[in-house]
Amino acid sequence: DRSAVNYNLIGDKSNVIDGHAPTDGKLVPVGLSFTEAANPAAGVYSSVADMSKWVQAQLKSGKYGENLEKQLFSERQHREMWTPQTLTGTGKGDYNTHFKAYGLGWFLSDVNGYLE
Repeated sequence: DRSAVNYNLIGDKSNVIDGHAPTDGKLVPVGLSFTEAANPAAGVYSSVADMSKWVQAQLKSGKYGENLEKQLFSERQHREMWTPQTLTGTGKGDYNTHFKAYGLGWFLSDVNGYLE
């Protein structure tokens, strides 16, 4: 109940943090980094408590609830979310990365040859 799919749908913005990025060796606020066009893929604004529920569902392949008795998405859909859909780059990168891709809502890459 503390999440929205668009920045403009957040009622009380008094407890909202701006995005940050490294600049000249320091982490600095950069404000909103997505436009309205990105909302379908990246427009989720959420509290830590709400986002942790999403992370738990991801770790359990869509299952949630006290005894994991509910399922938001199937195992097959979970695998598809984490399957590269669009390649976004190559090169060693900071973590000996061999590929970079976009899944369904996730940026994917490897670290030293292992999918992370």
